[in-house]
Amino acid sequence: QERFRDNKGLRRWASRQNIKFYQELLKNLDKQDFDSMTEKENFVEEFMTKLKEKLEEIDSKVFDIKKMENCFSIYQDSYNMIKEYKVSDNKTQFKKNNYQQFKAYDKAKREIYILDRKYNIKNLEELTKVKDSLLVERQRLYAELDERKIMKSRNFDLER
Repeated sequence: QERFRDNKGLRRWASRQNIKFYQELLKNLDKQDFDSMTEKENFVEEFMTKLKEKLEEIDSKVFDIKKMENCFSIYQDSYNMIKEYKVSDNKTQFKKNNYQQFKAYDKAKREIYILDRKYNIKNLEELTKVKDSLLVERQRLYAELDERKIMKSRNFDLER
């Protein structure tokens, strides 16, 4: 902020950026046909609500996907154990001896099924691609939300 106060060129640049931002915002708002200021405020509020809902949806998906990230490697690592189980004479004893590995295998198998059905993800590469695209979308939406909050606070300051 001190740099901003002391640098005339930076202040001028910031002012131009703010003007461009407000012009773009006004263009978008003017495209809408509003009868009153309250209607305009309701439109902005509805937009913010939808934006927050979309962010929550993306955050939920990212959380789910991150939680199931290791399922493909666990499933792959279990291959030898399953092979040994199939050829073992005493399957019940083998399961008891390898209970934790079977539990991890079953969980990984269930998570792979969920990823396939819910997100159409069939392997680790697809999981990484989907997760990265969700994170990029999330970042874009958070940036837009921050812009709107800044704009809203500036409008509040101007009204005073």
